Amino acid sequence: MNLINKRAAVLLALAACAFTAQAQLPPIQIIEASVETTGVAVHFPASAAGSVLVQGCPQCRDQTLQLSAATGYFINGHAVTLAQITSAARGGADKPLTIHFRLKDKIVTRIDLTVPS
Repeated sequence: MNLINKRAAVLLALAACAFTAQAQLPPIQIIEASVETTGVAVHFPASAAGSVLVQGCPQCRDQTLQLSAATGYFINGHAVTLAQITSAARGGADKPLTIHFRLKDKIVTRIDLTVPS
């Protein structure tokens, strides 16, 4: 067997292994969803035990999403409190806000607010 045939055989063997490994992967499950909106389209609760009311777009129905003690709040990537993100989001038509939540129970895992500098 010449060198070219050996290389071709090795490449075919590697390709076969790759397809076999890919076929053994479990199916993909989507576990989280996100709502992209602005600060003015979200109504925050007074405490972390409450829920947020969010409107994703003018034509969209409002969604109620539950907060938990594990919910993270971030402004420009920095961890903040619920009170801080609530205050920063007020009057925020120009402030993009993303709410990430688990699909199975609609518990919010993270809220990200971007405040232009």
